[in-house]
Amino acid sequence: MIIGVIICDGHEKWQSVYKENCDRCFKRGRPDIEIQLFQAWNGEIPTLENTKHLTGLICLGSAYMASNCEHIDWMRDLCDFYREIPNTHLKLVAICFSHQLINKAFGGTVGQTDGKFVFGSDSVNFKDHIQLDGVLPGLLPSEKKSWKLLESHREEASCLDSSFPT
Repeated sequence: MIIGVIICDGHEKWQSVYKENCDRCFKRGRPDIEIQLFQAWNGEIPTLENTKHLTGLICLGSAYMASNCEHIDWMRDLCDFYREIPNTHLKLVAICFSHQLINKAFGGTVGQTDGKFVFGSDSVNFKDHIQLDGVLPGLLPSEKKSWKLLESHREEASCLDSSFPT
């Protein structure tokens, strides 16, 4: 199984640890899993051609603001790619900035979180119809219906467009 990881933040201090951390977090002793990184922030945007061998994609967070995506080339290109995914075999897990960017790609809105910066932890509850093990088999425990996650953001996906694929 090959999992693509879309990196959306190019801060120098993180670059040296992305591959190591992705291997540690996602492989967890599973030699059958390979990780392929896409440095989206640096113009390395996935395409349908270079992702057809992947089982799925994990799209990471960023210090960038998704509300500015129309003004930054790599974000516009990534939005174009996201709009192609519903017609493919790819499964997708989007974290923080990436879920906001996907929302924007499909016509939703992203805005400030009531003018404040959010930092802390929150419980995320999964709906019964979401089969986590079917998203990226073996990576997400399907029996767990609630996760305690850290959050750090100043923007949020505030409204989904009716055309958003589910």
